[in-house]
Amino acid sequence: MKKGIKIWMAAAVAAVLCISAAGCGLLKEAVKRNREGKEQCTVNEEDASRFYMGNKEYTILEDTLGRDQLGDWIGYIQKYVYLNDQNQVVLEKEIEENLTDMADLGKELPENSDCMVTFLNVFQLKDSQTEDDVVIDVGNGFHKAVTHPDDEQKSRIISFERIEAEGADDWKVNSRNCRELLRGNQIYEITDIQMPEASDGKYLGNSGEHYIFDNNTGRAISRVDLMEIETVPGRLSSQQRMDWYYGEIYSLPGVEEEEAVAVKINDQFLKAVIKKEQ
Repeated sequence: MKKGIKIWMAAAVAAVLCISAAGCGLLKEAVKRNREGKEQCTVNEEDASRFYMGNKEYTILEDTLGRDQLGDWIGYIQKYVYLNDQNQVVLEKEIEENLTDMADLGKELPENSDCMVTFLNVFQLKDSQTEDDVVIDVGNGFHKAVTHPDDEQKSRIISFERIEAEGADDWKVNSRNCRELLRGNQIYEITDIQMPEASDGKYLGNSGEHYIFDNNTGRAISRVDLMEIETVPGRLSSQQRMDWYYGEIYSLPGVEEEEAVAVKINDQFLKAVIKKEQ
């Protein structure tokens, strides 16, 4: 499982340029430059659990991997993909807006669509000499994908989370302190305690947000600061940058929701404990 990683100045700029073009021409051009040499991949329109890279079709599995198991970046999709209840593609949108808008994108579903999934980049498996098995960053996690799934793997094909019309609770990240998760007048503080059994609990919702923040202050780092490179180390160089994707939220078995929950940060579940009422 991967942990929230520290992003130093150059790495932060590169990451933002890769996946966070916000409508600005400069950022769009940077995205194109970073894609050079990578294979453009496409989602199978009839079954989004499959995608194409080159002349190969891959099936995405539930199996998740950590960042330390990633090899070279070899392909990209970088789209918001809206699906119907048969996993068929209804609509695709290029990721050209800030990823913090994902929650709103997920709520404004097109007609006949019941979920939105983010498809990002494709990587080789670390130390692998073949591209028959790869890793795809999809739905807030790094998932293994294979060209010829065996019978056992076919039982572990990825399934995408659906939210009923009544909706799960509205969870939001506090951009002034990105270690806080808000639900109504409740504040949950995200700890470093891993909760691998979290998915055994009740599904409560999905934040679907992404922030790069300063771990010293908890504050989200502005796009201007992310783009700036200091020639002389100063204020920005002292930031301890964290890059978090906020995913599904589950109740903890045997624990009241008003006391603590589990939230998926990148590809691991962390405990979030009630802090106070606003």
